[in-house]
Amino acid sequence: MFASLNCWVGFPNRLYVENAYSLESLVNYYNGKRPCFRTVHRFIDRNTPLMSHLVFDFDSDLGWRIPYKEVKKLYDFCNEKNIDNRVVCSGGKGFHFYIMFKEEPVTDLSNSKVYSVQHSLKKYFNLQSTDEPLFGKKNLLIRIPTTKHIAEDKKSGQFVDNGNYCRYLPPADFEKGLEHIEQLIKEPGEMPPSSPTSKTLDEIVNLIPDYKFRDKRDGSLNIDLNPGGVLVPTIESIGLPCLKEMVKQLDPIYSDRLELASWLKLQGYRDMAIAAFMRNCKWQNFNVGKTMTILASIKPRFPKCSYLRERYSYCDTCSFKK
Repeated sequence: MFASLNCWVGFPNRLYVENAYSLESLVNYYNGKRPCFRTVHRFIDRNTPLMSHLVFDFDSDLGWRIPYKEVKKLYDFCNEKNIDNRVVCSGGKGFHFYIMFKEEPVTDLSNSKVYSVQHSLKKYFNLQSTDEPLFGKKNLLIRIPTTKHIAEDKKSGQFVDNGNYCRYLPPADFEKGLEHIEQLIKEPGEMPPSSPTSKTLDEIVNLIPDYKFRDKRDGSLNIDLNPGGVLVPTIESIGLPCLKEMVKQLDPIYSDRLELASWLKLQGYRDMAIAAFMRNCKWQNFNVGKTMTILASIKPRFPKCSYLRERYSYCDTCSFKK
């Protein structure tokens, strides 16, 4: 579930990831520097999600206790009804609570059922600290367990590490209470288990007290961030100082362009987006057609630091150690 592919990830720009190597590499690179999020749903392609769980996001400005008590209500209810569930501490003062079911396509009807389950449980248990605007949100991104809790400071605009991790809480740990959890989240823990569940979404619907169906039709996933469905990189999003300096040249050599393209591909950018970025750099001897042909043959990978180190002297300012 939490490592299933394909998915969209966000750091915070949203990128579409289709292989485990790219997902692991991106998370390893951004972990501790940027917030690490991924879509709750798994995707067949960029616009076709499958659902196998719904999630409640609990948080409160007043601290831990209210979110913990409310998650405990759902936790006890699901265990009583034999509904598969997971509890994850967000790394802040909140929790993510997952209800698991057999995977099925995301449609307006199935998404409305998820939306209705969330609303019905919120009302039945009088849940005050769960984030209602996220109910039934098809393109919802959520923190990836085992990653550091990085958040943007509203005043400075800087990304801040609070010293905690988004961490899966096995039942025995969750039941020990907040003091125990506060110690646990200083370490990353492990990814939540993805054991198969026997119940379907409809079977879970039938177990919800005072269930009331609510229609949730938004008509669109709204995943891509700009028209045309192509997210074009920026110089800042390249991240590595050597490559950021390289793109400012008038006519970078072929091998330099190759390092840039393979790195951008690893981050999840599409060939069309990489070509658009290169065109915007206004390099000499740039040809869109030839570039697209070459990009189609390039595999995503980490840049060759040994090669770039001979060409650029920025390693002392680079946070990427390899």
